[in-house]
Amino acid sequence: MTDKYLASLEQEILSTYNNEKLDTIYIGGGTPSSLNLEQLKKLFNILNIFKKSEKLEYTIECNFDSITLEKLKLFKENGINRISFGLETVNKNNLILLGRKENKKRVKYIIELCRSLGFDNINIDLMYAIPNETLDDLSNDIDFVLSLKPEHISTYSLIIEPHTKLAINKTDYIDEDLDYEMYKLIINKLKDYEHYEISNFSKKGYESKHNLCYWKNKNYYGFGLGASSYIGNRRITNTRSIKKYMSGNYILEYDNLSKSDIMDYEMILGLRLLKGVNKKYFENKYEEKIENIYPIDSLVSNDLICNDENIYIPEDKIYVSNEILINFVRSKEEYFIKELNCIKDDRVKKSLIHMINCLPDYFFIVPASSTGKYHPEYALGEGGLLRHSKAAFRIGYELLADPAIGDKYTAMEKDLMLMGLLIHDGLKLGKEESKYTKFDHPILMANYVEEEKDNLELTDSERKLVEDVIKTHMGPWTTDYNGNEVLEKPKTKYQNFVHMCDYLASRKCILIPFDEEDNISC
Repeated sequence: MTDKYLASLEQEILSTYNNEKLDTIYIGGGTPSSLNLEQLKKLFNILNIFKKSEKLEYTIECNFDSITLEKLKLFKENGINRISFGLETVNKNNLILLGRKENKKRVKYIIELCRSLGFDNINIDLMYAIPNETLDDLSNDIDFVLSLKPEHISTYSLIIEPHTKLAINKTDYIDEDLDYEMYKLIINKLKDYEHYEISNFSKKGYESKHNLCYWKNKNYYGFGLGASSYIGNRRITNTRSIKKYMSGNYILEYDNLSKSDIMDYEMILGLRLLKGVNKKYFENKYEEKIENIYPIDSLVSNDLICNDENIYIPEDKIYVSNEILINFVRSKEEYFIKELNCIKDDRVKKSLIHMINCLPDYFFIVPASSTGKYHPEYALGEGGLLRHSKAAFRIGYELLADPAIGDKYTAMEKDLMLMGLLIHDGLKLGKEESKYTKFDHPILMANYVEEEKDNLELTDSERKLVEDVIKTHMGPWTTDYNGNEVLEKPKTKYQNFVHMCDYLASRKCILIPFDEEDNISC
């Protein structure tokens, strides 16, 4: 299987790569160090297709338990000059919880091997907000990482996805306030490193050039299963299906970006950097001034961004950056023009517009799932929750257009169910953005509709139908991680229809194409 995959990888590169000199190469997206020596040799032979610049940053991701002296020598022989290790934690309880087996002695030994072979650019990934982790636990982990003297440290907090081992074991989330305290602790203890991006710290001159390419909105190739590319004005997403990939069907979808889209990306990605976006650079690139496009003055007056030569988010606001970044994307109502045009009744349409404008800012940014274990590809990545909601709406609209199904409902009932479908996940992370999914989010959304009743043009019975179709849920998603029943299962024909559509929209077997405006393109 691995050899066939590598052969497909080679063919994809040969069919796409245009012989440019590359400034960075990053071998990742999994654990490439788990390949055996012969497979790694084949991989490097394939990557020799690329023309490399004299100042190439050449990175490979590794786990400590899969690395050997022979592999490190092979990396060195093939020009690797940066190694990124996924350490995560060395706390014994956390390792057991995560199902990992890192050993401090082995970690130190591998780092020493790297240094002895001349590797002078090492990144360590550190995980925090692990269930039951304390500030002292995290502090000890950071101290150990610092003892390794890496040139770069990446930090990220754990997200528990439904149906993973942690979820099945009913593991509790860490308290959100503690999560924030941990983030502040990391910043404080890594003060000798430059905090140059939300989650990344480096010694001077050792920023990740590859990731800076993403954050500075530059073009890049992505090869392999599930990879992403940005070439010209087109963002490309590869299939996650190994069968399709190995049969030569590499690409899942293309997104052709408008100038407005590209400028939005420039701001949203660039503001992840502590230095932010240079105003003169932006103006030269787009022939537009940032202040003429985005609400800079209001953000400055609320102390959410700083405005000098660069536009940037102050470090004390970085933790809530999503709330700031939403100001650099389209207005809420604009996202749903096609869907609103499907609503026949004017009162329902006006009520839906009101509820759309009540949706929290994160709804338009976050993914429906961060792992993609169950959700289709359109529900992943930035804007995934938005696209999932549109997909559920479209499925409902198409089914209701068929007399075999639609004739069971009145025209008003159809509109009200479609309204419920579009906003059913509107508070998935709560009214105020939580880091984690709220298991009772359907109830929260139904209650929100009730709270806004004086601003809706619906009768009590019409509003009640919308609330009823939102507040239930199907299958295993009716319980929290502790097995407590928090949601009722659908009972009425209205509830059954809405949650059937929601269920279908979250299945991998459903492929719905989206265009560059996050609208369904079929």
